Amino acid sequence: SVLNWFWIPCRHTHVHTMVTHSALALLALAAAAGATCPLNGPFDPSVDLFASKTSANHAAGWGVRYRNFYKEVRAGGTTYQLVHCNADAAEFAKMEAALPACGAQCKRMTVPVERAAVLGNEAVGFLEELELLDSVKLVGSPAVSACLASKEPATLAGASLTDEELAGLDAVFATKAEAGDSAKHVNMAGLHAEASPLGKQEWVEFVSLFYNAEAMANYVLYRSQQSYDASSHLAKSQDAKKVMWVAKTTSTEVTMTSDLFLKNLLADANVEIQLFGLSVEIKGQVYHDAMKAADAIIVTDGMRHEDAAELLTELGVPMADKVLYKALNYDHAKHFRLYQVDKFITAQPVASGHLGNDWEEHVFAAPDLMLSDMMKATGDAAPWSSAPWVYLRAAENKPIAIAPRVGKECGNDVFGAARPTSLKQVRLAVLGGLKKADANPTQAIENFEENMDYFPDKIDPEHAEDFDVEYHLTWKLVRDNRQNFAYVLLLKGVPASALPSEYVMSGSKRFNVPVTKVGFSSTTTAPLLLSLGQAETIKVAEPTPESCILKGIEDGRIVAYRSATEEQFKDLDVFYGAVNAWNPPYSVYQSNGVNVQSTSDPGALNRAEWLMFTAAFHNAEKIAEKTFTGMKAKFLCAQQKGKQATQLVGRRPAFVEISNVYGQPGMFESPQTPYHLQLIKAAGGNAASADSGHPFQKAGTVVQGWSSAVTRFTKEELLEALKHADVVVDNHWSATNTAATPMGWENIKEFYGFPDDMSAYPWYQKKSLYRLDKRMAANGYTEQFVRFTTEPDAVVLDFLGAIHPEVKVAAGTPTYFFRNILTGEAVIEPKAELCTDYKAVEPPLTTQDGTCEIPCAERIHADYCKLGCVWEGDACKVGDTLTVPPAGEPATATPASATTAPVTPTPAPVTDSDDIAQGTFIGVTVALGVVVLIAVGAIAYLVAGQGSSAAKIRSNVYTTDAGFSEPVGGPVPEA
Repeated sequence: SVLNWFWIPCRHTHVHTMVTHSALALLALAAAAGATCPLNGPFDPSVDLFASKTSANHAAGWGVRYRNFYKEVRAGGTTYQLVHCNADAAEFAKMEAALPACGAQCKRMTVPVERAAVLGNEAVGFLEELELLDSVKLVGSPAVSACLASKEPATLAGASLTDEELAGLDAVFATKAEAGDSAKHVNMAGLHAEASPLGKQEWVEFVSLFYNAEAMANYVLYRSQQSYDASSHLAKSQDAKKVMWVAKTTSTEVTMTSDLFLKNLLADANVEIQLFGLSVEIKGQVYHDAMKAADAIIVTDGMRHEDAAELLTELGVPMADKVLYKALNYDHAKHFRLYQVDKFITAQPVASGHLGNDWEEHVFAAPDLMLSDMMKATGDAAPWSSAPWVYLRAAENKPIAIAPRVGKECGNDVFGAARPTSLKQVRLAVLGGLKKADANPTQAIENFEENMDYFPDKIDPEHAEDFDVEYHLTWKLVRDNRQNFAYVLLLKGVPASALPSEYVMSGSKRFNVPVTKVGFSSTTTAPLLLSLGQAETIKVAEPTPESCILKGIEDGRIVAYRSATEEQFKDLDVFYGAVNAWNPPYSVYQSNGVNVQSTSDPGALNRAEWLMFTAAFHNAEKIAEKTFTGMKAKFLCAQQKGKQATQLVGRRPAFVEISNVYGQPGMFESPQTPYHLQLIKAAGGNAASADSGHPFQKAGTVVQGWSSAVTRFTKEELLEALKHADVVVDNHWSATNTAATPMGWENIKEFYGFPDDMSAYPWYQKKSLYRLDKRMAANGYTEQFVRFTTEPDAVVLDFLGAIHPEVKVAAGTPTYFFRNILTGEAVIEPKAELCTDYKAVEPPLTTQDGTCEIPCAERIHADYCKLGCVWEGDACKVGDTLTVPPAGEPATATPASATTAPVTPTPAPVTDSDDIAQGTFIGVTVALGVVVLIAVGAIAYLVAGQGSSAAKIRSNVYTTDAGFSEPVGGPVPEA
């Protein structure tokens, strides 16, 4: 919907990375607002301190390259080495020492900037859009912006900054080369050389680099470009217009504007500037013929008049002949279409070289609003009739002088109804005139309408960091933030001319959507397509353990991936996969390949949200949003049960995964991938991570694996280490492990060399040995490699059932991925005949709904009584102390009083600090903000979650299977 485009979208990193609800964005905005440096601690050069990034896609005058702790920004022949601040002076000195040399054409500055000067008011609009005006302490000339004027910045007294003035500043933004130079000057003169309206507007990103405010800059661009697109599409749906844009006059000639920025901007408004760049005789026929044909006449601010008759005289147009001029005879001469670009001006004296108007300050930052003005100036289209004028002043009106309102915020009371200070209001008025399709098209458009929003169903990734989506009226931009790559998706049936060439960036791929013929090599892509009801579009597929994929191959509708020919690959609209030795020829992948990198996005919900990435290519956003929302609710519910199970049981059992080291016989390892560590923690387990000091880890050697730390063991070390584990998952690969011949205990025992006497192994005594092959196809492919990323709710429930078997997580619910080896659990083989409706949306694995609290009837550990549960039909007595029985046996209560009163449990709420997708339980230092929030989240978890439970269950002490004596109800220890 329109409104959703203007609240801060929940996105995370890199190009058009919108402001997120996550910790990273909060830190980025705190820094952007001039807050104290968020980094105060040890310097680690391997940590990326810039949570949000950006790049110049349209602007030619600047560029940026990111390093972990500094940025290299180039503009105007100068390189700016922007070093992330560190409040710890000693650590900051280490950062500076690690920097490469900064030569003669290089300036080293610390970011984020907190105190700035603006010499050249064009930068004011960018800073206002970024909500960074608090940082402006000095201006070259009084600003029109009431937002800035209310903050009372000083005004430059002389021709240039004094040493004293410079000493109190971090940066000086100068938009004109003659503004001087110093180590703190930032040369923005290149802004004036940009011919593209969007290129000029992208200088908001340039400014944001000095404040670490890239997230806000990308949001500003996204919001503005929606409005710009809307105006342009609506204008092009109507007749082309002509304007005369007069730059200056003399007594004998008139000169038209030669500004390419204006020419391009008006072209996007379907308006042509007559006599562009020419000087013609003021009494000549050429001039007057063009004047008479113009739909509107606009004059530059240098010709300011407050009387229309005076202005027409200067233009050489006799008032007596005004009926001959189209722009002057509009609406029976009730008013002229004669405008100046000075609707709002400053009431204060301006310095030489400054215009002192709103146009000067904001048109580069908000070109979309100029398009809106142009529509009102040249036509009466309804979408603009309610939009307020922003820059253009009708010549019969006077300019509105804006006086500073010292001590007041720059709210609407400053401008009254004349000009809304929130540019969002103007954009909403423009977008409000759009038509909207009923739903995202499922096929090509037959009767294309220019002013139609064809994508009413939009997605806005909240958790995924590695992709985001921009929507326009007839096309979308899907960005791969990890690879800094973009896919342009143009609606079928829409002419290519509707796609602005400026939006098609170098290296981008273009697809016509919705796609109808797809293939994939990555097994994780299958559930994305099936969950969207897109089985019919699959033409080439890896034979994954999905019944409907197998059915399609069996019926000949799908070609098995490794059997497909080059022509069959070329015939696809999209091939989802990655370039490797098994993929189609690179030349084929270059044209239709799309890399689905869901398994690289950190966090369970991050990965699951890639359902929306795929949905964008199929126009299936509505079903994607519904599916993800339902899954997320169940995921958070399962996570809540994991916390509650930990509180009930009073400990976190040690959960480890083991496998062999490829290419190193006799060596074994326990992987420590961040993704799995999160899931284990969420399910109430102790991941025995490499940095935990757990006895399991101490038996081996921690090394850096392919993507994360792993612990390596010899066979003897592993057999010793496994004596400290409560739950074990075996992941070693075997070619003979198929649905027909699934691996059993004897196979595993022989592979690892376990002894006959297993009494020293807690996991064996508790029958807690698993493999992730519960659902396995005849070829050995398992659901683990297919649905682990798309259905984390089912994954957490499996982990929970394995880690806390004493708590029935969901009565009667089987495991989905985990197969218990020691109980002889059978494999479920997906078969083609199980696919009953090939076209249907694949249902999720989990179906149970209801309370997120573990019901009393499903708690078979003894401490439920103190949590408000009834035992054997009798209410717990106040102050009862339970004698802990073995699992499954009734507890005996020793009464402390004769009063009986059931105690109502207070389940810990599911909060952001509990959401593992937000990084609470994992120490991955993607950015300092994450590190800080991990600590905060962990404290919040102990206080809000464990602490609240501690008030309810006290005094019981029991001995765990692993030999740890722990108080039940205190801070739950790692086993």
